[in-house]
Amino acid sequence: MLLPAGVAAHPFEIYPKLHYENNMHIITTAALDIPERIPDGEDVSIISVQANRVAMPLTVCKFTHSSRQFYQNLEFVFTGTAKMLLKKPEQTKITIFLSGYCEDEDNSDEEEEEEEETSEDSDDIQFISIRKKH
Repeated sequence: MLLPAGVAAHPFEIYPKLHYENNMHIITTAALDIPERIPDGEDVSIISVQANRVAMPLTVCKFTHSSRQFYQNLEFVFTGTAKMLLKKPEQTKITIFLSGYCEDEDNSDEEEEEEEETSEDSDDIQFISIRKKH
């Protein structure tokens, strides 16, 4: 992936929940610590990349200076280890938080229809903080 001048990309991985490696993992929220840290005209993105580079990179979420968003609701589904890039302006300290859950193996469509108002298990939620010191 070629990046324009003044843009840095920091690779990171999201590992599956222990004993649930083959289950679907769903990232539901991306949050930015302080939107004002994004310089005017710039953006911060989380991009999913494949190790084999067969698939095109997929932008999971994107924050811009003008949007002033603290969080985005999304639905990014993966199994196994997800390889990501945090793309941001150079010399900018950014902290992104991701949260989501792991789907159970025995979760069927019929159960989902019957139990629309289920709560997430706190064990399924994991917060990931990516910090790069300059």
